[in-house]
Amino acid sequence: MKNHTYGELCISIIMIVFDRITKWYAYTHLHTHRTINALLSFDPDLNQGVAWSLGASTDPYRFYILMVFIFLVIFNCIIAFYRRIALGEPANGLLFIIVGALSNYIDRFLYGGVIDWITVHYHNWYWPTFNIADIMICSGVMVLLYTEMKDEIKNSS
Repeated sequence: MKNHTYGELCISIIMIVFDRITKWYAYTHLHTHRTINALLSFDPDLNQGVAWSLGASTDPYRFYILMVFIFLVIFNCIIAFYRRIALGEPANGLLFIIVGALSNYIDRFLYGGVIDWITVHYHNWYWPTFNIADIMICSGVMVLLYTEMKDEIKNSS
């Protein structure tokens, strides 16, 4: 593992700890909607589905299928991460995806769903409620896409 990856690993550990602390606080202290300003509010919610509560269900059978599916996705991301490291390719995007997904997976294991609590809105328009782990996953996807596009442009020149 290259030295710069250790720095990214440290940042990832800090982010997962920050996510776990903020989710704990939201779960134990934010029991109602809290408006911060015209664009931001805190609305704790237990998301039993995936992104934007797709597939949400209280059916235990569906829950276990979802847990196995998410585990397989995380496992494949970990394999891809180590392959990229072995090839000397950038892997920080995958690292952030893995860390965010693991933190959300911990929620599913502990609470039966993911604790979402940040809501961005403008008048009557609301973005679906999310958390710090979701920010890590989205950031990781953007970094991964940027890296792939940059490499593709470099290889086509």
